[in-house]
Amino acid sequence: MPVKYPSMADRIIANSVLLDGIGITQNGEWSPCWIWIAKRQMNKRGNWYGLITVRYKSGKRKGKVHNVFVHRMVLMVFKNRRMTPRMVGCHLCNESLCCNPAHIVGGSQKKNMRQCVNDGRLKTPFVKGNQYGAKKKGAKDSSTASGGYPQNLLVREDRPTDLGET
Repeated sequence: MPVKYPSMADRIIANSVLLDGIGITQNGEWSPCWIWIAKRQMNKRGNWYGLITVRYKSGKRKGKVHNVFVHRMVLMVFKNRRMTPRMVGCHLCNESLCCNPAHIVGGSQKKNMRQCVNDGRLKTPFVKGNQYGAKKKGAKDSSTASGGYPQNLLVREDRPTDLGET
């Protein structure tokens, strides 16, 4: 039987885990990411985004369920932002699975792309040379093996890493 949470904020907190190794420094203070561990969806570029299932409360679709991106729900619940379809949730930490309200700000797609360019994360085949992280032909990407996370965060010492170990 599914767990009934008292509020949407409690549901978001319960389905996320605190990671000390990944985060941002705001106003001289370290703020770790809350990584979403429940339902996820991969976009066209290979980034994972958290999903949360909610039920319509009114209108023609009352009672039906639909999926909402968690970072958009965080803006609605924790920051009381009304999210129109044209608005996006910008991750200041550049971690797509993060749902820490301190790391997510609302804005336009234009603002989000400017932040991407300023951080040097824009990867496009249309840029000549190797600017903005565009890869050379035949270059291997080492970050995809661990999904972008440091290897020490993915390996647990209490579990055997090889099938032959006991």
